[in-house]
Amino acid sequence: MRYYTKEWYDLMQKTNYTFGMKKIPDQDYSEAEIKAFYDKALKKMIAEEKKCYNEPPFFLFDASDIDPESTDLEDWIFVDEETGSFIRPKSFEEVKSHLEKEQREAQTEYENRPPFDPSETIRLFEESYRTRMKYGGSRFPGWVLEKVDRRLLALNLLPESVYSLLKMEERANQKALRAINKRAEREWSKQRKQIPREVYVALPQHDSCILFLRRHGKDVVMVIREDGFCKEGARPYRKIVFKDVISFEREKGLYIRTYEDQGRRTSNCTYVHDEVYLLTDGSYEIHFWFRLEM
Repeated sequence: MRYYTKEWYDLMQKTNYTFGMKKIPDQDYSEAEIKAFYDKALKKMIAEEKKCYNEPPFFLFDASDIDPESTDLEDWIFVDEETGSFIRPKSFEEVKSHLEKEQREAQTEYENRPPFDPSETIRLFEESYRTRMKYGGSRFPGWVLEKVDRRLLALNLLPESVYSLLKMEERANQKALRAINKRAEREWSKQRKQIPREVYVALPQHDSCILFLRRHGKDVVMVIREDGFCKEGARPYRKIVFKDVISFEREKGLYIRTYEDQGRRTSNCTYVHDEVYLLTDGSYEIHFWFRLEM
C-alpha cells in the first residue's frame, strides 16, 4: 500500500481519544468518590433504559399511509418470524395487512408489558465496565495509563489536564491524517478517469470475508463472502480471478483459516481497503489490505 498503510490505519485510531469522554477536575480521587461516579453512571443508564422501555412503539410506516401511486410493490419485503426467510407481498392489500398485524402485535405487547426490571441493565453495565477496565486503556497512549486510574477510564472520565493534552494529540493526528487522505484522493482522482468502472465493481466490498487467496498457474484466485444484502436466492460467495499475474506477493504471516459459523463459511481474514493503479503498459497494480484475526 502506498497511502492506506498500517501507519495510516494506526494514525486513524488516534484521532478520537476524547470521543465520549467527560472532563473532571484534576485531583486524586478516593475510593468513595470513584464509587460515586460508578453509581451515578449506573443510575443514568437505568433511567435511560426505563424511559426507552416505557415509550410507545414507533412505526416507520403506517398501514393507512400506503399509497400505491407513490411506491412500488417491489420495494416491500418482510421477514417470516418463524423461518427467517424473506416474504415478498403480491399486492398492496397484503402490504397493508402485514403492517396492520405488526402494529397490532406491537401495541398489544406494549400495553401488556410488565413493570420495568433494571436487573438486566445492571448486569450489562457491570459486564461492560469489567470489559472497559480490561481493554479500555488500549485506546489511549501509554502515558495516560500512568496518570489516570483505570476505573475512571472505564467510566469514560478524564482529568481535565489529561483531556486537554489528548485533545492536542487528536488535532495533530487529524491534521496528519487529512494530509495523507488529501494526497491519496489527488491520486485516485487521476486513476478513476483512467481505470474502467467495471474493474472497481469487480473488487470485494468493504468488510468482505476472504475465504481463499492463492496462485493458480498464471492467475491468482480469490474467493470472498460478501455480507451485504443479496438478491433473493443469491449466494453471498463470489470468486474473483486476476488473469496473467506477473507478480504476486503476500505479507509473511497471512494465513487464511476458514471455518463454519451459523451455517455459513467464514474465515479469520477480512478485506479492509484496496489501491488500484493503472501502469504505463496497460496492466494493473492492485494492493489489498486485509485485517487478520488470530
